[in-house]
Amino acid sequence: MTQTNVPLQQLLQSVADAVRYPTQPAPAGMAESRLAVYRELVLNNIRSFVRSAFPVLRSIVGDELWDAKIGLFVQQTAMHSPYFIDIPKAFYDWLLEHTDDLPPFAAELAYYEWLELDVYRRPGPLLAASEPLDAKAIASKVWQLAACVELVASRFPVHQLSAAQQWQEPPAEPTFLALYRDREGQVQFMQLTALSMAVLQLLQAQPQTLEQLQAQLAPLVPQLAVDQLAQGIAQLLEQCGQLGVLV
Repeated sequence: MTQTNVPLQQLLQSVADAVRYPTQPAPAGMAESRLAVYRELVLNNIRSFVRSAFPVLRSIVGDELWDAKIGLFVQQTAMHSPYFIDIPKAFYDWLLEHTDDLPPFAAELAYYEWLELDVYRRPGPLLAASEPLDAKAIASKVWQLAACVELVASRFPVHQLSAAQQWQEPPAEPTFLALYRDREGQVQFMQLTALSMAVLQLLQAQPQTLEQLQAQLAPLVPQLAVDQLAQGIAQLLEQCGQLGVLV
């Protein structure tokens, strides 16, 4: 780039605009070949971060449309964070407004895939292995949702979607999942029933005991006997405690 009398801030803005918009000419004093290198570097970096965050959605959409989406994202989004790791969330936010030419499950799948990354990145130590609890300990313990857990309710079974398996209409029943970080730091999912989802949502709101949970849930499932409901909740609490979903 040759010297110009343009103020530095204005010059940098001109370069940034030319990198973002392929039809924009190179700033005065900059060779088109150099600008092309900058454009490719920026796009490759963004493609890399976005592809790694949304591998399933990208495989379903296909490279041509996916790369076109990324190009539009670069042109239309003003990134305020200096961290590359924040690019996937910015892309997800942008994608929510640009799903007209995508499958009907695209928004939910993108959210699920972004959550996997978010749960993985959340601060906090790995949970130590816990000893199995007896019935008395399960009943007396005050349970709460672990910090690195996210509950997901979706119309489509986002955990089953792939290039080979897709739904154009949502199934009759919604999908309930708990995304969590296991004791080795890897992100896993646990499929939930409507009742188990309700239990975890109550614990997300505030820590509670088995008895407190049972009192709130009993009116919702009058078809279940008191002992049957208590046993079901206890089994869920024990399982989630072993997995690290509950603490």
